[in-house]
Amino acid sequence: MIVDILLWLWMISGLTAGIGAITWAINKRFSHKKEALIAVARWLWPTMPADGKPKGTYQCLACGKLWDGSELFDDPMVTGRHWTCGDLFCGASVRKVSDKAGKC
Repeated sequence: MIVDILLWLWMISGLTAGIGAITWAINKRFSHKKEALIAVARWLWPTMPADGKPKGTYQCLACGKLWDGSELFDDPMVTGRHWTCGDLFCGASVRKVSDKAGKC
């Protein structure tokens, strides 16, 4: 019983130290928190653009409005990346209509 508790505490302390080391490395490398978050996101999703938003023009499947990729929202209820309409009251899925940035 005591050995189990000590082993559990040792594992928790190791996990905490690991998280602390990663946080320290990120803070040491990046002076701005936004840069650090983007770097971590690019490590997790290598295909994501530098600013975190998709490039190109997208059309909402529900309301039909055209949106620049920088105006879309990431759906937090979906695992992975799922971009939704830039209108908060719509929130429907979008499809890419052009690789050119900006509204048509």
